[in-house]
Amino acid sequence: MNRSASPFARAHGLSNVQKPAAQVYLTLLAAGGHVLPFRPGNLVASPVGVTVPPGYDYRMVNKRCEGGTHEAARLEQLRRRLTPLKNALLDHPIYREISSLGALRLFMEHHVFAVWDFMSLLKALQARLCCVGVPWLPAADPQATRFINEIVLAEESDEDGQGGFLSHFGLYQRAMTRCGANTTAIDSFLEELRKGSPVPAALAAVGVPACVGRFVRHTFDLIERGSLWSLASAFTFGREDLLPALFQRIVDELDVEAGGGLEDFRYYLRRHIGLDGGEAWTAGSMGRWRSGSWHPCAAPTRPAGRKQNRRR
Repeated sequence: MNRSASPFARAHGLSNVQKPAAQVYLTLLAAGGHVLPFRPGNLVASPVGVTVPPGYDYRMVNKRCEGGTHEAARLEQLRRRLTPLKNALLDHPIYREISSLGALRLFMEHHVFAVWDFMSLLKALQARLCCVGVPWLPAADPQATRFINEIVLAEESDEDGQGGFLSHFGLYQRAMTRCGANTTAIDSFLEELRKGSPVPAALAAVGVPACVGRFVRHTFDLIERGSLWSLASAFTFGREDLLPALFQRIVDELDVEAGGGLEDFRYYLRRHIGLDGGEAWTAGSMGRWRSGSWHPCAAPTRPAGRKQNRRR
């Protein structure tokens, strides 16, 4: 074996003459995320002028099908492990305590920080998966780029129900104003950030409740130190489909008491639930990605998904 051959070629018994085949092979493996061993020397000319192992396409399709079945099983296993935490959130007694407009306003004054840091988590994922700087460079995974950009489009500039566009955070703020909730804390927090204050300093300057501070600090610790898998897990499993039907019924009933003052909040909930339910993204869709740069079914996702649910 020629020592000047690439490490991949040496490992698979390929000579420099066969190196183009190895490069094509690696490219296809990166796209599918699977390693298909083949015997060197059994290489043939392909229609595009390079050499690939005989029967490669057939084996690749079979391997991808096998991989898809395995990944679906791992995704379902992860869902089962998170089910107790998710059920605890859906059955939380706080929803039964929101029995008046005053209680709902207090809930929104806290919850708006979770809506805001969800947007930060989303943008952190976009920054990891896409090129968001200048000069622009092609992303490693076009499928992941398209997927995350579709989510950003919907979450950052959704239809506002009045002929324009707003982020979901903007819809939430508008709903707070209309129903009489106090936006001073979140407005002051954003102003601190605009001045250049770090998130922990901005939280301290505003004097947010301790539970809010813990939640936001946990999210930003994940953003700053977590792996791509951890971010994906927190985004997918820690924020997915966690508003119970009970809460929606409570809001509908309180809207009657408020004389329609919760209509903007009801619109926010409809848009939020619509996107979570399939308009833009689902955990199942994320679980089907098999690129080497993105794999939310990987083992490291479990702790992040559990921690995010516990923080909620």
